[in-house]
Amino acid sequence: MRLCAALSCSLIFLTCVAAHAAPIEGRVIDADGKAVRNAEVASFWVISSSSGAASPREGGHARSDATGRFQVEFAHQPQALMAIDRTGQHGVIVPVKTNDTTGPLTMRLGPLIGLRGKLDRGDVPGDVVLKMRLAPAHHPGVFIHIPPDKTRFETSLPAGTYRLSIHGGSAIEPFERTIVLDSATGSVDLGLIRLERSVTQRTGSRPPPLFVTDARGVGADVELSEYRGKWLLLEFWSVF
Repeated sequence: MRLCAALSCSLIFLTCVAAHAAPIEGRVIDADGKAVRNAEVASFWVISSSSGAASPREGGHARSDATGRFQVEFAHQPQALMAIDRTGQHGVIVPVKTNDTTGPLTMRLGPLIGLRGKLDRGDVPGDVVLKMRLAPAHHPGVFIHIPPDKTRFETSLPAGTYRLSIHGGSAIEPFERTIVLDSATGSVDLGLIRLERSVTQRTGSRPPPLFVTDARGVGADVELSEYRGKWLLLEFWSVF
């Protein structure tokens, strides 16, 4: 799994749903059903900002043996596990069901799909750390922290449909988009993603243009600039 070295990121799949969870057993195999040795299996991944290499966080991870089998223990039951082979080019995310009695997990690896894009921060404050969340269905998702001085991001993820969310606390308007990663179509370039400062951060800024569809006492072409230097009360209401 690769991520551009300039980013400081963490991938998190851990959501606590039960205390003192039983060990999780499973087997990692490739697309042909053959055992995959030395694949890392974990629910919490950390990506180095210097090398871009992904590695499991201390505790709660395992490495598959020569037969592809693994056993991993958690203090709390995770919602999903992610496995990556030693080449960093193949992986999979598998949901973990609470009190599952169907037996060991089977984690069949597939090629990781590249995902990249560029952020236009616009007038977003320069000290804001952005938090990107890529969440496949029914999974907590993948989190990437982007420092204030970075505008590009690049990573690789297992195939699937993800919901991309970008947040910066109260500093920006939330951004969301559905992304489909498919091995048949290859890597995805999201292009330029424009971010906007949140309404609560716009105090003292010039207001956006006013568009009037009907008016009394003023013309439909009225502009806010006509009231510059005067007190103006705007009341917004709606009927449901």
